[in-house]
Amino acid sequence: MANIDLFAFIQILQLVSRITPLLEVIPVQWLQHVNKMINLHPWMGDGEVYVKLLAFAADAKQRCIKDGYDLIITGHSLGGGLAQIVGARVHATAVTWSPVGVLYNMDRFNITERGVYRNIVNVQPDRDVVPLIDKQPGFTQRIACTATTLQCHSVRRSGCELYRICGDADGRNMDASCNAEIGAGWIPQDRMH
Repeated sequence: MANIDLFAFIQILQLVSRITPLLEVIPVQWLQHVNKMINLHPWMGDGEVYVKLLAFAADAKQRCIKDGYDLIITGHSLGGGLAQIVGARVHATAVTWSPVGVLYNMDRFNITERGVYRNIVNVQPDRDVVPLIDKQPGFTQRIACTATTLQCHSVRRSGCELYRICGDADGRNMDASCNAEIGAGWIPQDRMH
């Protein structure tokens, strides 16, 4: 139900925009305001999905500040969208993997462009369709993926792609795990021992 409540209005608009340029004509601020008014949770008798996460993250951030640490929030897919919302609200870094976008939900969740721009990093594989739901307002790092759409949505595959390109500064070896996820032969020749 969280997916429906958070993104149904936007998904409908995105589908209609394939026929007519609706999203290009209507101002983003107006869409954000209308989306804020469309909220199914009061009708269903339950609370907003993100409220408990927001309280937990705010508490965790205070503990991190007290202990001298930085809070880093992460999430994948819908969890990545929620991580963006929570990170922007509590001003904590959020690293998200294949997240749904939050541009049209910014007004609904009381998040600002500044909160998104300063705190959010999205990792988005090529061919993954989930990040195309809504729009990504913050920094997005695109990574290669030539597999199927479903396989490109795998957070493990994304981790392997980052490992393939960047290696690991601490010398940890993910070769066996990535071979199991992607298949033998994925490691570039210059990384072969």
